[in-house]
Amino acid sequence: MIKVKPLINRCVPYADESAYSLLHRLAKRNYYKNIYRLFNKELPTNSRTSFSYSDENTSWTGTIFNFLKYEALIKDIDSLFLNKFNSKIFKEEPTVIERAAFYVALKGRYCPECMSECFYYRQIWDISFVTVCIKHKNFLIDTCGNCGKSLTIFNIMSSVCLCGNRLDRHQPNKNVPNNLLEAQATFKDLLLNREKEVQVNRKYSLSVNEYFYFFRMFGSIVENLPYSIFPEIGLMLKGERLQYLANGKTSHRDIYLLSFTFYLIHELIINPFEMLRYVISYLDGVQRRYKHRRSKRYRIFKEITISPKGELYLDAYNQSVNVKQQVKFNEFRRQLKLPKEEKVYISFNEAVALLGVGPKTLNKLMEGEHKIFTVLKEERRNLSLLIKSEILDYKSKRDGSLSLTKFLDELGMKRTNGKKLIQRGLIKPFQGPDIDGNRYYIISKKEVEKFFDEVFGNAKIIEQVGGNFISFNKAILKFNRYGIGPIDMLELIKDNKMNAYLMGSNRNVRQLYLSIREVEEIIAVAKDN
Repeated sequence: MIKVKPLINRCVPYADESAYSLLHRLAKRNYYKNIYRLFNKELPTNSRTSFSYSDENTSWTGTIFNFLKYEALIKDIDSLFLNKFNSKIFKEEPTVIERAAFYVALKGRYCPECMSECFYYRQIWDISFVTVCIKHKNFLIDTCGNCGKSLTIFNIMSSVCLCGNRLDRHQPNKNVPNNLLEAQATFKDLLLNREKEVQVNRKYSLSVNEYFYFFRMFGSIVENLPYSIFPEIGLMLKGERLQYLANGKTSHRDIYLLSFTFYLIHELIINPFEMLRYVISYLDGVQRRYKHRRSKRYRIFKEITISPKGELYLDAYNQSVNVKQQVKFNEFRRQLKLPKEEKVYISFNEAVALLGVGPKTLNKLMEGEHKIFTVLKEERRNLSLLIKSEILDYKSKRDGSLSLTKFLDELGMKRTNGKKLIQRGLIKPFQGPDIDGNRYYIISKKEVEKFFDEVFGNAKIIEQVGGNFISFNKAILKFNRYGIGPIDMLELIKDNKMNAYLMGSNRNVRQLYLSIREVEEIIAVAKDN
């Protein structure tokens, strides 16, 4: 059993009071400084804990339940905790992330006018998306007006911030836009069973559970979207992006940004034909490298459209992207029944699959100074189409192609000679740093065969090496003294100014031999020059 002294005085909870508020009033009425003294240090001493949501995994749940039942003699204990809203907001038991999105666990917000009328903490203030006091038409206060730090329920019930500022003297912001005030009133009425359904687009009505299902789904879609893509409603917003989810247990979501996020989600539900187009327009304009973010949101939207009453949002989507022309185009294409191999144009993803390269590599071939593919763009939906014949030509070049390093290995030459071969025009790669931005030079199979035919095509096959021959590599040492390098030697052979002899059928310079007489003649000419 808990170690709590018997209560001298008891309190009756208000209909909309939170558990922490009731415990605070009990402590004060029984002459304790705070609830932690009342419980004789058996509760967590973290002053940010609001005890708003009962969880079997928390150490304090059993302690508080037993106290409220046996000492405070409270009959309806469940009504003091946010768990009572779960059946309305969530389909199943909420996850930690879902709870953090909807319920304020470690922070607090309040209306000073409500507190002055009757001093207790309203449970509804711990619903994250309740940001306005409907009765007094002002924003709830969630930060200290002096130090700017976020408030906890401990601060609010003590009427003083840690900096010493009196919270009961705060003046709330009453500049609440009318459309936000109306949306907040609807939201609150659904939560408190004052309304059993909400009208959507004069055609549909959503039950409480249906409304909150769509609220959670659209919340996931707008999470982290830039709020600048939506029409303004007259709020001073911090940051740049909407925040539906709470990033961590201790995170503080700005009351005005949270208000705007709530308003947009609410409008997406009840007025999709007006608001959905802003979301679709942004998602269809997302850059290709961020397409995974777009895909995730479209998967969520698909779940919305296949749910009961989801056809309303599908109609709104169809109108927002003007898909009537797209439907006609699809019907026309189905009538033609073109086989895949007869397509003239292919999409970006089809080109990636056909070439077997990564998206980044294909992007380099489509854009910038090294562009080699013709790209047709549809600006409205940010689609890119490529000419299939160009992709296939490039693929045929690349199939069986060699890197410059591999080519030099087959040729039997040092890798330092690679760039010289390219600069002299003896070999022409189709990919490389100065061609398409690729890090490595790539040479097509056709170009490799052409080079070997030009250099080794006229070489005579010999079975043994006599004293009249010198190997190509040894000849390099002789020629180097007179400024004649291996590339010059290959050009002499290619231009039939020097005969070459191959020992066997392997076409590489390791098996290549030259006539000593011809070598000495060329050196004699080089000496004279």
